[in-house]
Amino acid sequence: MYSRASWIRFIIGLLLIALLVAGSLAAEEEMSKQILILASYNPGLRWTDSVGSEIENQLSIYYPTAEFSFEYMDTKKQAPTKARLAELLELYQNKYKNRHFDVIICSDDDAFQFLLSNRDKVFSGSPIVFCGVNFFEDKMLGGKKGFTGVVEAFDLPSTLSLMLKLHPKTKQIVMVNDRTTTGKANREVMNQTLPLFGKNVSFVIWDNMTVEELQRNASALSEGSLILLLNYNRDREGKVLTHEESAWLLRSSSPVPIYGTRDVYMGFGVLGGVITTGPVQGSLAADLALRILRGESADKVPVAKKLPNSYIFDMMELRRFNISRSDLPPKSIIVNQPFHSRADLSGKNLSGLDLSGTDLNQSELQGSDLRGTNLSRSFLMYATIFDAKLIGANLSGVFMPAVDLHGSDLSHADLRGAYLPINYLVYANLTGADLSGSFMDQTMMDNSTLVGSKLNGASLWAVKISYANLTGASLVKAFMDRATFQNSQLNGANLTGASLVGANLINANVSNADISGADISEARCGGANFSGSKLTKSILGFTNLTHTNLRMANLSGSYLVASNLDDSDLTKAILTDANLENAFMHRVRLVEAKLSGASLPGVRLDDSNLSNSDLENADLTGASLSSCNLTGASLNGARLLGADLSLAILEDAYMTRTNMVGAKMSWVDMVGSSLINCQFTRTELFGANLSNSDLTGSDFTRAYLVRANLSECTLKDVNLDYADLTGAKLGNAELSNARLKNVFLNDADLLGADLSGSYLSSMTLERTILHKANLRMASIISLNFLDTDFSGSDLKDARFFQTYMNNTNFSDADLSGAVFDTSALKNTDFRGANLSGATFGTSALENADFRGANLLGIKYDSIALNFFAVSKLDGAKMSADLKKDLEKLRSGKTT
Repeated sequence: MYSRASWIRFIIGLLLIALLVAGSLAAEEEMSKQILILASYNPGLRWTDSVGSEIENQLSIYYPTAEFSFEYMDTKKQAPTKARLAELLELYQNKYKNRHFDVIICSDDDAFQFLLSNRDKVFSGSPIVFCGVNFFEDKMLGGKKGFTGVVEAFDLPSTLSLMLKLHPKTKQIVMVNDRTTTGKANREVMNQTLPLFGKNVSFVIWDNMTVEELQRNASALSEGSLILLLNYNRDREGKVLTHEESAWLLRSSSPVPIYGTRDVYMGFGVLGGVITTGPVQGSLAADLALRILRGESADKVPVAKKLPNSYIFDMMELRRFNISRSDLPPKSIIVNQPFHSRADLSGKNLSGLDLSGTDLNQSELQGSDLRGTNLSRSFLMYATIFDAKLIGANLSGVFMPAVDLHGSDLSHADLRGAYLPINYLVYANLTGADLSGSFMDQTMMDNSTLVGSKLNGASLWAVKISYANLTGASLVKAFMDRATFQNSQLNGANLTGASLVGANLINANVSNADISGADISEARCGGANFSGSKLTKSILGFTNLTHTNLRMANLSGSYLVASNLDDSDLTKAILTDANLENAFMHRVRLVEAKLSGASLPGVRLDDSNLSNSDLENADLTGASLSSCNLTGASLNGARLLGADLSLAILEDAYMTRTNMVGAKMSWVDMVGSSLINCQFTRTELFGANLSNSDLTGSDFTRAYLVRANLSECTLKDVNLDYADLTGAKLGNAELSNARLKNVFLNDADLLGADLSGSYLSSMTLERTILHKANLRMASIISLNFLDTDFSGSDLKDARFFQTYMNNTNFSDADLSGAVFDTSALKNTDFRGANLSGATFGTSALENADFRGANLLGIKYDSIALNFFAVSKLDGAKMSADLKKDLEKLRSGKTT
């Protein structure tokens, strides 16, 4: 029996275990929180980054092990068209088809609208918290479950009131906006707000201008006008701008104050306003998401429609327009306090100083001496540093977008990991500089010098670097998509693994460079010089390489599908195992090029020169090689199925086991070629010149050889079944032991051809010339000879079985020992022929002419004898027995 105390201890133990298990399960639940942040725009955009960062920071406090996923729809750069949204839908469906999120937080209008339409298709059951949504109305959520969020209710009335208070003489306010999703929402807010101020001031809306038009119109404004920047991320021509760029664009052009409604514009030329901030949006959205993660239903969490806004002003702009801080609302926030940014340091001697981490944004450093200066991790955004001396300076990790560095000397400077987008570096000297890992997107570097510089792993997207000198530069794995290197020097450069998709290399000198493994697809390389360069396993699909010099370049294993190489020079180039499928290669020089094992289906090589090239085992299926020069080319084992070689020159070509099934080779010139054991089934060879070629063992089944020249050819063991040789020239051709079945030889010329021991079956030969041909011991079965010329031929011991002859000429032929079995001969000319020992069995000889023929020792039956009796036998040599039998037959005697 257990005591009561024992039972109590046992129960307490069970309770402790249950509590531990529950705690473990709760911890496990916390660890398993899956949170998706779906942003409308791109990373790097200050608004997007600040919203996302605030959400992640807030929720991480309560769920430190939560797993955050980020997706960016990039709608500022790529308009949210139906096609683009469908592409994103498919992407997210594939990516998250087996993934459930405990909450999804979306920022700004495009992401919100996307989830309204597609949440149940992609993230079924996941609650949604939105933020940054402009002009929100409750009806937007009609019929939708699981949605709540924070509206972006920027205070337009308060901003307009502030502007009029600080500038009481204002007559006109220009509203700068665009037609993006955000811009359209702004327009709705303007439609409700502007009429309230119409009595005091006039409004002009600029919402469909190009950058140039905006700058021009802004520069024309005068006193009495103000600008309110609402949104300008995409101009009328589709050019994409960041918030910072649009603000500074106006600031650099406008002589009048500029106001705004968002914190992302502050510090870039906007004077101030009643400002909505990204961190506030993110913080409020995180609060709502936290409630949902703790168990509340999203449908019971109300949408936050009233937000705290702040008065924020830029000190530099306040000074510019002589506005006193005393005139500002209480608790106003001031940015750009006068410490290091915007400093005027032009012409100063700052050499050797340690300025690492210093804020020098928008500072003036033109003409300054910064030799050996430490500026690592410093901030130099929008600074002017042209004509400055930065020799050997340390600029590693520097943040300096949109900086003017033209004409500056940065030779041997350390710029590793530097952030240098949209910089102006024309005529700059970067000799020996180290820019490895730097970010230089859209930088202008025309006429700059980068001899021996290092740009390994650098991002040079859309960089313009024409007429520059990059001799010996290292750009290993650099990202240079859409970059422009037109007329630049890249000879001896190392570009291994680099990405140059869509780049402009027109007339660039890239000779003796290492470009192996690089991606140059869709690039423009017309007139470029790649001679001697290594391009092994590079990607050049859909690339324009017209008029390009690729002499002795190594392109083995490279990908050149659908590229255009018209008029290019690839003399002695190595293209072994390269993929050139459907490439355009008209008038290309491939003299002595190595193309063994290359994939060339559908390639257009018309009028190209491939003389002495190596095409062994190459795949040229369906290729167009009309009028090509293939003299001396090696095509052993090549596949030419359905290829077009019309009018091609293949003199002295060497092919073994080459497959040309169905190829088009009309008028091709293959004089003196070696074509052993090749496949010509169904090949078109109309008018082709194959004279003096060795065709031993080749298969011409059903080939089209009309009017082809096969004279002096060696055709031993050739299969010509059903081939069409109408009008072909086979003079002195070697066809001994050939098998000719159902071959079309009408009007063919076999003068002096060697057909000894051949087998001819099931054919009609009309007007065929076999004059002086050698048909010794030939088997001629089931043939029709119409107007055929065997004159002077050697038909010794030949056998004619079931043949029909009309107007056939055997004059002066050697038919000794020949056999005519079950044959019909009409109007046949045997004058002067040698028929000694011949056999005529069951054969008809209507109107035969044996004048002067040698009929000694012939064998005949009664049927043949009757025909001999009515034939022309003047001057024929006959045995006594034949004469006797003829006399008996003519006299009517039967015994």
